[in-house]
Amino acid sequence: MEEPQEVGDLEIHQDLPFERRNWRAQRIGWAVIGLFVLAGLAGLFGRGPLASATRTSQRGALRVDYERFTRHGSPAELRVTVAPQALEAATVRILVSLSYLQGLQVEGVEPPPESVLISGDYLVYSFDVEAGQPARILFRVIPDQYFLRTAEVGLTHGRERVGFRQFVFP
Repeated sequence: MEEPQEVGDLEIHQDLPFERRNWRAQRIGWAVIGLFVLAGLAGLFGRGPLASATRTSQRGALRVDYERFTRHGSPAELRVTVAPQALEAATVRILVSLSYLQGLQVEGVEPPPESVLISGDYLVYSFDVEAGQPARILFRVIPDQYFLRTAEVGLTHGRERVGFRQFVFP
């Protein structure tokens, strides 16, 4: 142990190398906390600019807006837009991969589908739509499984498919 040093009128035991390491650790800790706050504000842990994403099919007939990052048990939205030129008559059929849906609770679909069928590895939602207008479908979901989820959404006719990934925080 070091000899006490006089600082003013006090005799204090000092370990300056230890103090410097402690100060450095504190600065690193504050920097890490600051990075977490910035990541949260940017949307890494929920809503924000980093959290929302859009995928469009190659021909542009199908667009999917989704949340890249969401939380387990929290409501999330999946918005599907089909361009008017991709609509067959007054009906649109949207494929959603079963593997993705098995990790979710589908709370609602707007507008309500006319029918829902299983076709291979997909659930097929059929909707009546107005001719000449884009079809906009909203899926309200609650994630049930953690971590990285992959999904595919598409149209039954043509090769319009969109794949995306979603991370579900615990």
